[in-house]
Amino acid sequence: MSWRDKIQPASFRGAGFHVRRHRTRGGRRQVVHEYPLRDLPYAEDLGRKARRVTFEAFLIGPDYMADRDALIAACEEKGPATLVHPYLGSMQVTNDGYNLEENVEEGGYARLSLSFLEAGEARYPSQATSYTDQAGQAAGNLQSSSASVLSQIYSAVGPAWLTAAAAGNVQTALALARAVVTAIPSPFDQEAVAEFLDTLDAAADAADVAANADGATLAELITQAITGLGDLATDGQETSAVDAALEVSKFGASADDPEASIYGGTLEEVAATTATRAAQATNRDAIAALVRELAVSEGVKAGLAGDYASYQEAATVRDSLLERIDDLMLDAGADPNPESDIRYEALRSLYARTRSAFVELGADLAREVPLTTGNGFTPSLVMAYDRYGDLARADEIVARNNLRHPGALPPGATVQVLNA
Repeated sequence: MSWRDKIQPASFRGAGFHVRRHRTRGGRRQVVHEYPLRDLPYAEDLGRKARRVTFEAFLIGPDYMADRDALIAACEEKGPATLVHPYLGSMQVTNDGYNLEENVEEGGYARLSLSFLEAGEARYPSQATSYTDQAGQAAGNLQSSSASVLSQIYSAVGPAWLTAAAAGNVQTALALARAVVTAIPSPFDQEAVAEFLDTLDAAADAADVAANADGATLAELITQAITGLGDLATDGQETSAVDAALEVSKFGASADDPEASIYGGTLEEVAATTATRAAQATNRDAIAALVRELAVSEGVKAGLAGDYASYQEAATVRDSLLERIDDLMLDAGADPNPESDIRYEALRSLYARTRSAFVELGADLAREVPLTTGNGFTPSLVMAYDRYGDLARADEIVARNNLRHPGALPPGATVQVLNA
């Protein structure tokens, strides 16, 4: 069957017309974000454009006026209807306007410009996946993006001390992770800690070999070690895992930096006075960036897995994560390497997805509200019964407010309780 055989008679609401030529417009809706001091823009896809169809149409013959009137009435009728497009087939459209031209010299002939807009459906876009899932995907994307940057810019070509310096940087990062996990308050499950420390030890032993290989090998070693932080978020220790991840994400600060971790992990600045020193500085910065970004992404994963008793608890974790991601975005923005654009975009996406995920997570959480005792001394049991009708929740009030004398709260004392 040839293309001519496939052409269908054109009509709208059953009113027929002849087509001289047609045009169809479509595509995707895009919003282009351009950031200060960044060369790489970000094009955000907002979905498919509504298709717009235009015809140069005509009606001809002794009875053309009746056909003309039927087509005009179809175009002016309210609501969507079926357009039979001669080339594209049937579609639901609304008329977006017409222009009619007639003259004495062309008697028995009417020329029309017709415009139709895809009708679609009256529904809002649905959320195919949860924001929590999207944040987890963004965390994984940051890990792979940062590892890819290290793979691209790491250099092992040079004197032996160049790769030895890189291996030393990695071992300093692993030592920081060890110190954090073993010293941070609210100790983790000891079996999980032991497994994590074994991973760190194995990575430290292999650091010299990986540093002498290539950037991809070194990035894989660091990734396997640091992502073990996420495995510590078990048995209700998700908040502690976030704290640990945020501490490790401070790796690479200078010793006099007030933001440096109290557990160590500082690195000396490298002056790029020669080509080899410049390579050392690039290696150092890329290793530090990978460790920091791996750690903060593990913190996001742990934070979103948390079982929070109140909205305020979740908001505290959210704010600490977003603040750290924002700091790392500033670091990536100041990095002169063109490859840092990839890291910046991955961090920006993680920031947005994490914020949305915590909004979703906090929607069903109870809020903390202040409650003030009366004129006499009030036991926490009485407060629990008056507030919830449940004596068992007295322990919750005591723990939430760290009460030293739960049997006799003084007059006018204010404590925080849940609103549900």
